Amino acid sequence: FAFGQNDETMQFRKITKDAGDLQLLEWAGGDKPSVLAAVTSRGTIQLWDANTKQKTSSWRVPAGITALVWSGPVLTLAGNKGLMRQCDTRMDPRQLMKVRPKGGDRDKHWAPVRSLAFNQDGKKLLSGDDSGMVYIWDTRTWGKQNFGDTALHYQKRIQHPAAVRVSLIISLYTG
Repeated sequence: FAFGQNDETMQFRKITKDAGDLQLLEWAGGDKPSVLAAVTSRGTIQLWDANTKQKTSSWRVPAGITALVWSGPVLTLAGNKGLMRQCDTRMDPRQLMKVRPKGGDRDKHWAPVRSLAFNQDGKKLLSGDDSGMVYIWDTRTWGKQNFGDTALHYQKRIQHPAAVRVSLIISLYTG
């Protein structure tokens, strides 16, 4: 893959064959705009610093990561079995915190998750999968949250007729 800045390629970096094929890339943004997460087909997660062009961290998770998103220093990963986990990148890679929804299989997607988005304060996560199911999660409890307002019937999911494979944008407002 290549690091780019202002539409200019800075340098190519090769992921070794033992790590697997490159599957996903995601810029951290926020207070770490030069950090890039790379995910491979074998479950290797690598963090790269675009300024120094160096790999800063690497660890493995089960293969099959299908979506990822940053919220501050926390990288949330979702997989082809519908599970999500969070990795706090401030921790030593050998001790990375992996959090799953507290309800276990009851509170997971039943299809591969393809899209993730956090609200501005990182307390809500929107997830969408191949079956068209969309959920809002409270990341403090990993409980599914209701959609709707007082005038509408509350529900814990939205079902779309097709797979949710594009970027989700979350705009939760209070008031």
